[in-house]
Amino acid sequence: MKIRKLPDKSGFTLVEVVFVLTILSLLTVIAIPAFVSARKNAQTKTCITNLKRIDDAKTLYALDSNLSASAPVEMNDLVTDYIRSTPRCPSAGTYTVGMMGTDPTCTIEDHELSTSSTSGLSATVPAPSPAPAPAPTRTFF
Repeated sequence: MKIRKLPDKSGFTLVEVVFVLTILSLLTVIAIPAFVSARKNAQTKTCITNLKRIDDAKTLYALDSNLSASAPVEMNDLVTDYIRSTPRCPSAGTYTVGMMGTDPTCTIEDHELSTSSTSGLSATVPAPSPAPAPAPTRTFF
């Protein structure tokens, strides 16, 4: 009787494959919410930037046209002269320019232009810190 030798098999065991799949699934569970959150934050920031552009264009239009503080402004008044093209909200919201003296708005809930974000400078200036007291001097005899 002849004994046959099995050829050497080089491959992965079932335990190794299951272990790798478990690690990959855990990484996927962790990564997908982070990607969704990053996308939402980017869309919100883009929308706020668009609202700032609309607000700046509205101010320029009011200055050039000598508008009163409560004059209505439409998007058509701003496009081509003050804004190159009509801005679009990345989250499929719609913009309302509104009257002078009011901030432009977006229909998406978290997309709003706050008064603190309209300028690059902070309205509060920190008070200067008092000068430090001089260190006591030691005299050696």
